[in-house]
Amino acid sequence: MAEKKKPVKREFSAGGVVFKKENKKLLWLLVQPKRSDSSKPINWRLAKGIIEEEESTETTAKREVEEEAGIKVKVLDNIGKTTYFYTFKGERIFKIIIFYLMQYQAETGNDVDGIEIEKSQWLPYQEAYQKLTFDSEKKILAKAKKILEEREKQQKLL
Repeated sequence: MAEKKKPVKREFSAGGVVFKKENKKLLWLLVQPKRSDSSKPINWRLAKGIIEEEESTETTAKREVEEEAGIKVKVLDNIGKTTYFYTFKGERIFKIIIFYLMQYQAETGNDVDGIEIEKSQWLPYQEAYQKLTFDSEKKILAKAKKILEEREKQQKLL
């Protein structure tokens, strides 16, 4: 008798690709999640989190960035999504993450260190791209940069 396959659970998240201009340099935000197991590799990623009930993807993305990085942001554009499968406690999960382009506004003053995130860093594009752990997020960062460049071009034309 054939073994019955377990259904795949779906998980929906949203996050942000955040930039700021500092001394005429464009910098991008990366976060390093806190590890529960120090034998696991350190990874750097974009800020994101699970969509809560009755919450839009944009609201989730903004909330998660603000919670994880302790900053206020302005949402500018939808970048796109990434998808992947992973297994957690024997359950197969299909994860969908919607990302938004966001502009840094200010620090919130909230202490965020050590809760979910070990640390955050602002880096120039090439460094941020190299440091990101996952290829899917590298592609999202590249798309974000392209969208920002297009937006700036359009503004100059107006």
